[in-house]
Amino acid sequence: MGKRLPGSRLMFLVYWHNILPQSSEVWDEALPRLTAESFQKQISWISRHFQPLDLSDFLNRTDPPDSSKRELVITFDDGFRGVYEFGLPILQEAGWTGGVFLLDRSIHPGDESPLMHAETLEIAFRITRKSRFSELSLQTDTDKLFAYLSTKKKMRGMKPEERTAFCATVAQTLEVLPEEISAFAKKNPSTYAKLTDEDCKDLYQKGWTLGTHTTNHPHLTQLPPNRRMLEIGKGHRCLEKRNRKTFAYPYGDYSKGIAEEVRALGFDAAFTTEPRLVSEGDNRYLLPRMSFGSLWTRAMKRYRTGSFKN
Repeated sequence: MGKRLPGSRLMFLVYWHNILPQSSEVWDEALPRLTAESFQKQISWISRHFQPLDLSDFLNRTDPPDSSKRELVITFDDGFRGVYEFGLPILQEAGWTGGVFLLDRSIHPGDESPLMHAETLEIAFRITRKSRFSELSLQTDTDKLFAYLSTKKKMRGMKPEERTAFCATVAQTLEVLPEEISAFAKKNPSTYAKLTDEDCKDLYQKGWTLGTHTTNHPHLTQLPPNRRMLEIGKGHRCLEKRNRKTFAYPYGDYSKGIAEEVRALGFDAAFTTEPRLVSEGDNRYLLPRMSFGSLWTRAMKRYRTGSFKN
């Protein structure tokens, strides 16, 4: 099914989410957010051990495998503005470009930084003045974080409109108003702001690849085919026509049938979060990516065997 890679060197695709200027809260430490300082250290380490490869060049390649070269492609999910504001300067200085997979914002007219369902739920727990939620304590930030993560799991099988209703009900139970959630997000743009059209255009001009990440960040395997096609097929409105048409599965949630739907919609490639190297002959619509944590764990194992040098 689908196109196969013609050949692959020793190839890694790595992903991150958001880059923050600084962090001192339990929320940022537990969720997929990284400080600029930590990101710079990670890129410095990567630069010592890997050769940079642009995502578009990776997709365009036709050369045969060469296992002597250790190449790496950098990607980001969700389209946070922190990637542009704090990640881009670090990558430019190190001589790297990246790819970013964006949520479509055209269904949110007039709102430059719409919140994902998980973010709405998170903020409701962060700012609630309640001391309990059902049987869960909300006395400390650690308590609130645990309650949020536990509650978030319940959204897994929900359609987007069901998630919206669920978040509203939870916020009401927590006695948090919608305008309070919006105000908190606006006061914390480094955490919640998304890329603007101008940011996207600048990234594209700097050699980045801009891809699609659905509209509402759902678990695609939980949606009926017609809803999946709508989520997948609606490209982000700021994508350049010349940009390679790429897609990343939210939560890494996919099936072979969904990968075929992505192919049928005209995408050039699609990416999972399967933590392994890209292999020769991999399906272009089921390409693996690993988090930096997975890459680091793999590297540490290789250090112990002497196959990686510091």
